[in-house]
Amino acid sequence: MIGENFGKSSKYDNFEEVLFGNILRTADEVFRSIDSFLTKNGVSLLQYNVLRSIRERGENGAPIGVIGQEMLTFVPDMTRLIDRMEKKKLVKRVRNSEDRRSVFIHLTPKGLKIANEPELELVTLHKSNFDCLSRKEQQLLKQLLFRVRQNLKIKREQNEN
Repeated sequence: MIGENFGKSSKYDNFEEVLFGNILRTADEVFRSIDSFLTKNGVSLLQYNVLRSIRERGENGAPIGVIGQEMLTFVPDMTRLIDRMEKKKLVKRVRNSEDRRSVFIHLTPKGLKIANEPELELVTLHKSNFDCLSRKEQQLLKQLLFRVRQNLKIKREQNEN
């Protein structure tokens, strides 16, 4: 099941299992193409998404919890990720003067530069990753993936209650 053959049809797989494997393998390939590009700019995809999230918040920065909610994937230890980014001088922590328990994450000039620089190249890369599909097929894929994601979210929330 695991490895190179996962998601490829065999007589032992059920259709949904093959579908699951194909989604994982496709997501991995898309991730690798983006991460490889961003690594050349000195950050991982996860770090880049943190930088963009903070940039979108403007000069006030963002609390760690808010940044975590805006990530494309679940990040189990956002605090450690921010620690590593702080060591790389991409972000800095600023305590709220009114509530010392509250900490906001701000971009450093280096972090802002990295958040802004690869924008156009990333747009081109995203287009290239999906240029094998027509615009209509891309829209359909987007809608179908959204439906599956919403269904899973509802089921997860029901299981948590």
